[in-house]
Order: sequence, then structure tokens, then C-alpha cells
Amino acid sequence: MQKKDRNADYIVNLPYNKIQPSDDDLQMIEILFNDPTTNSLIKEFMESIIIIILFIIVSCSFTDDLLKKILPVNYSTSLLLIIKGFILAILFWIFKNFKYMKT
Repeated sequence: MQKKDRNADYIVNLPYNKIQPSDDDLQMIEILFNDPTTNSLIKEFMESIIIIILFIIVSCSFTDDLLKKILPVNYSTSLLLIIKGFILAILFWIFKNFKYMKT
């Protein structure tokens, strides 16, 4: 059995009316429940996680071996890093815009 709290306001006991909320009230609700700052922080965090995962994949030694097999050129370390950087940028762009490419 649920313990009754004398200080609690139960929804069924709250007063209500059929008056439409004012613009200020609607704006306050929008700020409280659809906070764009929180949504953008979560989005930026997810983008960072995607970049970290892609960086780990591109930095593995099997990626170097695969690149040397696909493009049989004498690679210096700098050239290999530049190519891997371009691959990382392209993969990130694909992941970021994947939702738009479905159509």
C-alpha cells in the first residue's frame, strides 16, 4: 500500500481550467522541456565519440597494410598520415550526413 504524503500534490487534486496558456507560459515550457543547449551538447558529444572511433580504426596497423596493398606507392610516414587524414574526414562526413543520404 502506498504511503500518503500530506505535502504531496496529486495530479487528480490539482485545480485546472480550460483557459489557454499565455505566450509567456508557452515560451517557458519550450525553454524547460526543449532546451536546445542540451540537445546540441549531446550531439557534439556523439560527434566526438564517432571521431574517436574512426581515428582508432584508421590508426590501426592493418589500415596501413591495406593502404599499401590498394595503392602500391612508396609511402613516407607523412604521406600515409595525410592519406589517413583524408580517409578519416571522408568517413566522418559520411557518418554525419548518413541520415540525408538515405533518400
